[in-house]
Amino acid sequence: YSLPLSWGNLIYYYVKLTPHFDYKDATKPWMQIMEADKWRAVQSDEFKQHDALVKGGHEFKQTVKNWNMNEPIVINVAAQFGKYDFKKHVFPFQPIKSTTYFMGLSSTSNRYSNNWVDNVYLPNEIQLFISNPNRVHDIKMSEANAEKLVESRKDNYGNVDRTVYLRMKVKITRRKNRKNTDSDGILEGKIMSAMLYLNQKMDVPVASW
Repeated sequence: YSLPLSWGNLIYYYVKLTPHFDYKDATKPWMQIMEADKWRAVQSDEFKQHDALVKGGHEFKQTVKNWNMNEPIVINVAAQFGKYDFKKHVFPFQPIKSTTYFMGLSSTSNRYSNNWVDNVYLPNEIQLFISNPNRVHDIKMSEANAEKLVESRKDNYGNVDRTVYLRMKVKITRRKNRKNTDSDGILEGKIMSAMLYLNQKMDVPVASW
């Protein structure tokens, strides 16, 4: 089992990797984002709001406590492979670099939206960098099979569609700070496995790492 890339999943890795996390101040924005319907129902009544924050704080803590850090995040990427290398017998392919990151945005991250939460206790965006980008590197294939692949992906004008679809399972390993600030939501993860598919439905595999 693995979890899709989303703010709602990444936030629990982020919190669990944050020493001395301030649940007291973070519970309100967490409820505004993750429990929006419950929050709207109590936001005009300070007494119900108070009770909701107490209960929500316990739920937030319990969710983080029970969060399985070994559960990988699934990341899907569309990328293009290069022209066949006849010496190495590979299609050049390196869709992930050390500077590449994948983002989880909260539903309230747009300050021009009615849902925007003015929040300094939880990151409105979480960036996930990959520590081993070279894990996914080149598509090995015989010359005969490579020629068949290229031929099968030509359109009526002879143009080759080189887009393929990558699915990676990434284990979150640590939280990173930028410029020594605690407010930036930056995580680092390690690719545990990756599968490459020829089609967007991801049911025609062509390579794995």
